[in-house]
Amino acid sequence: MPNEDPQVLPEASPSASRGGRISVVLFVIVLAVLVAVGAMVSRSEEATSSAPSSSRPAGSGSTATTIAVAKTEITSRLREILKVRDRALLARDAQLLSEIYTVDCKCLEDGRALIRQLRKENVVWKDISTNITIENTEQVNDLLWIVVATVQTPPVRIETEAGRLVRIVPAERNRVRFALAKPMNEEEWLLGHASSLS
Repeated sequence: MPNEDPQVLPEASPSASRGGRISVVLFVIVLAVLVAVGAMVSRSEEATSSAPSSSRPAGSGSTATTIAVAKTEITSRLREILKVRDRALLARDAQLLSEIYTVDCKCLEDGRALIRQLRKENVVWKDISTNITIENTEQVNDLLWIVVATVQTPPVRIETEAGRLVRIVPAERNRVRFALAKPMNEEEWLLGHASSLS
């Protein structure tokens, strides 16, 4: 992802830094609760699987198929999230970010701040297109998945609104761990956290 990516913003103010720390703490708390719930669900599933086979539902053999379908849904949604993010940056439309991030995701505030900065400086990004290669998907529980992927971005042109080239950000390739969550009352999976593994 380009260095101007909302993951890291130059010259963050102390209040933004405190807000970022609060977001991280809230995310860690939510993640801990989800992991605890996942552990309880997994224990109850183990108890169910140790029950006599006559008490198991007839469709229990389709668990592998269900997990495969869920993985496909998660990876497809992650690709969609990154496309919407690209579109938000190209259009400098911060409202699009609310459709893809959890409310406590640091990426949400960082993305909004980046778009404000682009508008303030009267510059636009051109040719941004994020591509990912999925390396691993892991279901933590029914509400949380972890996806590790290689993220590639082509060179990005930064231009004035009049079309004058300001600079070109070189292509990048990074390994990133994404946490996708499905908050209560949400129909879509949302990005709750992204961290670089490189």
